[in-house]
Amino acid sequence: MRRNHGFGGVPLDPLALSRTDCSAVIDAAVEAGLRHLAEGRSVMLYSALGPAADRGGELDAASGGRHRLGRSLGRIQAGLVARAGLRRALIAGGDTSRHALEKIGIATLTLRMPLPQTPGSSLCVALGARATGWKSR
Repeated sequence: MRRNHGFGGVPLDPLALSRTDCSAVIDAAVEAGLRHLAEGRSVMLYSALGPAADRGGELDAASGGRHRLGRSLGRIQAGLVARAGLRRALIAGGDTSRHALEKIGIATLTLRMPLPQTPGSSLCVALGARATGWKSR
């Protein structure tokens, strides 16, 4: 991760975000991201920095933990997009992407450019079926 290239890093605890009641954790992450944006930095939210930070086994031990984590990450992304009025956002991760698109209200993705150097990645234009205001829950 290139936090030293104008990005403000916001570390996220995947276990805290996988709990059934994590609204306060989500709200704190959104606020941290908004502070970085207000200071003119791009925001990078991350739940792991490399393989040594993998918490997959612990997430798997809690039934539905990975699903709740993806939903929580989607809620954070949607909160930042809505509250900061962002027109561009990057999402990495399959489940995270699905949840973020759902929370933001994206109905369609149109491929603009494949990124051959990163298979499975592409630059898309997103179109929403509805405008969504961010809600914590």
